[in-house]
Amino acid sequence: MKIAEPQTYSRIIASSTDRKRKSSMFWSLLTSVFAICVTFCSASVISNATRQGTTHCHSEDQRGEKKCYGYMCLDWTFGSDEMAYAQSFYTDTLFAVGSYGSSENLGKCYEFQPTGTHWKFVFQVINQGTDVLDGSFDIQTGAGGVGIYNACTMETLDGDPPMFSEDLGAFGEICGGIQSVESCSSAPASLQTLCERSFEWGGRDLDVVDIRRVQCPSHLYEITGLRLTTDDSPFSEELRPTGKTTTTMDCCRPSASFPCLEDGSTRMPSADPNYPYVLRCGLDGARVSRDTERCS
Repeated sequence: MKIAEPQTYSRIIASSTDRKRKSSMFWSLLTSVFAICVTFCSASVISNATRQGTTHCHSEDQRGEKKCYGYMCLDWTFGSDEMAYAQSFYTDTLFAVGSYGSSENLGKCYEFQPTGTHWKFVFQVINQGTDVLDGSFDIQTGAGGVGIYNACTMETLDGDPPMFSEDLGAFGEICGGIQSVESCSSAPASLQTLCERSFEWGGRDLDVVDIRRVQCPSHLYEITGLRLTTDDSPFSEELRPTGKTTTTMDCCRPSASFPCLEDGSTRMPSADPNYPYVLRCGLDGARVSRDTERCS
């Protein structure tokens, strides 16, 4: 399987105008059907979750006015212009965020290399989910699959509106999302380029090797808003030889944007006070100013 080379920021932006013409030149991947999708993305589970509007999203009141800030941010989706600019400062490197392992990994960055290539990913863990295969890096991807928590097309339990007006069919498969670059045109308009780049850049369903924890690059944590002070110390985590990547886009506010646990304790005790938790976004997917949140 041939994987596209990472592109420089200038080449990426320049190529976006003629991506439709070139789309037939790029390979398309069929999403692997993992056991986790069989378990958690069965029709009965998805039907129950989406029917009830079960999400991890919340709205907040500011000065008596209800604001919907319970959504994911579009500008750190794989393939966004902002991520492209940030990764352009590094050689043969792609940036991504999403879920990996337990809540103990929130804020950490991992480096891994797709099999058979000379380039690498740097991935920051900002979320966690029960519908992620153990050992997989679940990358936030344009129309990458709503999973079992869906704020893209369903109203939240708080009564907040879905992030998009399109129906569920516009987002492809529940697990894995849109299955080919040609089908990205069916996604909501703001996701079509992100969807196309996920195929063109080679960011879908990869076998990866040499997984190790690394210091989070400043260009990445300045986008997400989260950095751990443990990045300043030597890492004791062992190298993991192999793994996989999957894709996701549930539109929910990620786990690492909630700094406090239900008992009042801090979710990420080693968070840098200057970058204490992931920024949250509004209904339009744009970041909002960080409010001071202190845990008791």
